[in-house]
Amino acid sequence: MLNVIIHVGPGKTGTSAIQNWMLKNREELLKEGIHYPEHNLDDNGISSGNARSLYDVKDKDFTFSKEKAERLMDETTKLGVHTLVLSSEAFFARINDLIAFFDNAQYLYYVRSPLEILESGYNQSVKRHFATAPLKLAKKLQFGNLDKIDKLMTEKPELDITFRLYGKSFFKDGDIVKDFLAQIGYNKPISSGSKPVNLSYSFEALEFKRQLNRLPDAPLHHMLDRFLQSYKGQTTSFSVLEKSEFERYRVSSIKRLKSFNEKVNIENFDAFINYVTNQQQKPIVKQSNELGSEQEICKQIQRSAPELYLQLCASVLADPYFGMRDTNVGRACMANLPHKLKVKNWLSRSSTNSKIEPIALTEKALLNYRKQTKVPKRVSNIDVVTAMATVLEVSGQLKAAYGVIIGAMDTLGAHKKLQNKAHQISVKLLNQK
Repeated sequence: MLNVIIHVGPGKTGTSAIQNWMLKNREELLKEGIHYPEHNLDDNGISSGNARSLYDVKDKDFTFSKEKAERLMDETTKLGVHTLVLSSEAFFARINDLIAFFDNAQYLYYVRSPLEILESGYNQSVKRHFATAPLKLAKKLQFGNLDKIDKLMTEKPELDITFRLYGKSFFKDGDIVKDFLAQIGYNKPISSGSKPVNLSYSFEALEFKRQLNRLPDAPLHHMLDRFLQSYKGQTTSFSVLEKSEFERYRVSSIKRLKSFNEKVNIENFDAFINYVTNQQQKPIVKQSNELGSEQEICKQIQRSAPELYLQLCASVLADPYFGMRDTNVGRACMANLPHKLKVKNWLSRSSTNSKIEPIALTEKALLNYRKQTKVPKRVSNIDVVTAMATVLEVSGQLKAAYGVIIGAMDTLGAHKKLQNKAHQISVKLLNQK
C-alpha cells in the first residue's frame, strides 16, 4: 500500500529549504523508494512546491484537479515506490481538497513560536506581497495558521497529522531538512542539510521596499527583491515592535499554544513553552518613511544593477497617484537621474500632481457608521472598510477607494485584507494611466 505524506508547511517554517533539498535529491530519494514530484524554482530558490501537481493555477487562483491527482497517483504506482511525498505551503489553506481525495494520507505540520512568525511574516509581506503600512498589532490578537489548524483539529480530530516543533533545539541534529527527512522515512546520512533560502531583508532594505510597494510594478519588484536580499544593511537583527507590544503578544502566544496542545499533545511541548517564555526580543528599531539610508541604497543599485536603477527611476517618474517623488526613496532616485530621464523629469514637473491622500477613518467614525447601518458585531471593521472600498472600486471611483484603504491602514494597521485590497486597486490605477 502506498504511503502518502503531505507536508503543509505552514509559511515561515523552513519550507523553502526543505523543498530545495528534496528537489535537488529526487534521484537519491527514488533509490530509497520515495517519490517527490518535480517542480520549478524561481531565481531566489522559491516555489509553490508541489501545488501544481494537484492544482490548476491561474492568476494565483488554485483549483483542485482530480485529473492531475489521479495522473500523479498512476505515475507514482508505476515507479514502484512505497512513499509519495508532497510539499507546499499552499496545501494548508486547501487541506479539505486533499482530505477528500487522498485516503489515509499523513500530514506534516511544523509549529513555530508566534513571536518569530509575527515579524518574519511581516518581513515576507513587505518582500513579496506589497505591504506598505508599518507593523501594528490589533487590539484583539489573532494567530493566523495556529487558529486555523486548531479549528481543523476540532472539526476533524481523527486526522493523521504529525506536529513537529520548529527551532534548532527541536530539530533532529539541529537541522530542519534532517528533521523532515526523518519524518518521511529517509534514514541515510546526508553531508549537509538546510541552506539559507528566502533570506530576510536588513531593516534598511525592508523600509526601502515598504515605501516602494505603493508602486504595483511587478517586474520592478521581482528585480528589486533579488537585489535587496543581498544588500548588506547596517541593521540585520531587529524588531519593529515596541517592548510592551512584544510582551503582550508573548503572553497571548503562550496561552494560545497551551490551549492548542490540549487537543494534540505535541512531543516535547513543555520545552517549547519554556523556549517561547524565555525568547529575547531583538534590538528595537522604529519604522519611518525617512530612514536616511535611501540615498546609499540607490547609489548601490546604480553601481551594481544599472538596469534595475533605470527601471526604478522610470517607475517613480511615471507615478501619477502614489506620491513616490515626495518620499525619501523618490528623492534619492531623482538626485541621480540617468541622462535619458532628465528631459522626461523636466517635462513632467509641470503636470498636475494627483497624489491620492488617505481618507481618515477613525474608530469613532467606524463605530458611528456601524450603528447607523446596523452592521452585525460578527463583521469586523476590516471587513466593513474593505466592503466600502469595493463599492467605490466597482463604481469606478478608484482614487476614492484607494484613499479609504490607505486611511484605514493608518487606523487599523497592516491587516492582510487591507494590504491585498490596496495592491489590487493600485494595479487598476496603474493600468488606467
